[in-house]
Amino acid sequence: MIPKNFFFAFITAALLGIFFPICECGIIPVVRGFIKRGLPLHLGVVILIASPIVNPIVFTSTYFAKAIATIAHINDEFLATGKYIILGAIVTGLIQTFLSRDHFVALNDNRWISPITGQGLKTTRI
Repeated sequence: MIPKNFFFAFITAALLGIFFPICECGIIPVVRGFIKRGLPLHLGVVILIASPIVNPIVFTSTYFAKAIATIAHINDEFLATGKYIILGAIVTGLIQTFLSRDHFVALNDNRWISPITGQGLKTTRI
């Protein structure tokens, strides 16, 4: 069923996903069975990757499931993490306003403290 030509074997393996209406998780046992029956591993990986992408049933169901859930998830995610982003911006602004750059250069020059404080990258003195 799989051609001997390297290029056509990849194309055939990629197009096999059209015939398997299985999601990303369900295709794993199918490909594992193919590999046990002699399918080369590299073609099995192609089927694993291509199957959820080229299958119209999986594509349509994933699209509709994710479209509804994504809107709710984006809203929840923004509300959950937005406060930390704002807090981080405020703390960063306070640090840059009230601490001199020389403090960070001094931390950066110390070879024992700089990895702990995250100042491992060399900065240039202005």
